[in-house]
Amino acid sequence: MERRAFCKTGFAGIGALALSGTIQAMEYSLKASEKKKWVVLYGSQCGSTREYANYINEGLGGIADVVDIAQTTPDINDYEHFIIGGWRNANNLMPAGIPGFINANKVPLKEKIRGVFVVLGNNGNATLSSSLTSFLNDKLVTPLGVSNLPAKVLFGRSDPKCNNFSFSYDNVSKDAGVDFGKSIQATHTQMRRFNG
Repeated sequence: MERRAFCKTGFAGIGALALSGTIQAMEYSLKASEKKKWVVLYGSQCGSTREYANYINEGLGGIADVVDIAQTTPDINDYEHFIIGGWRNANNLMPAGIPGFINANKVPLKEKIRGVFVVLGNNGNATLSSSLTSFLNDKLVTPLGVSNLPAKVLFGRSDPKCNNFSFSYDNVSKDAGVDFGKSIQATHTQMRRFNG
């Protein structure tokens, strides 16, 4: 190989590597700047809702802060996009901090909410029914005053060490959580295109 051709090839390779690094840095920067805009706010008793919150974030591409309302209550102005979830205990959405946060921030949340979810045991029966969907709508969708957004009933687990029930089951599905996160991202992207 001639010296000139060798140098050209070498410089082209160095340029390609530099450009590749710049593109990767831009992608990382975009994800980092986007990260502070999204939050998955949840409350959990035995860990199922926490797992789903993390799976949903995984489906979003890891751009969200995952915040347990028992640890901290985010300022509504700190985020542009909220995904909110809790768990069902009888006919109540738990923990009380989730409905409390919704009631305290109802007006600004209406423009920022991107998805809602509820995790429930249903005595180990992982079959969706109209009463379960009604619970989700009555406790999360309607109080937020929103429609046409991703909303999901997810099935959890029972651990006698945590909840003192005499039976155990595990219906937590990583795929269901990740897929829900992807559907939130797809819906948000579609709405941004539609609204310009």
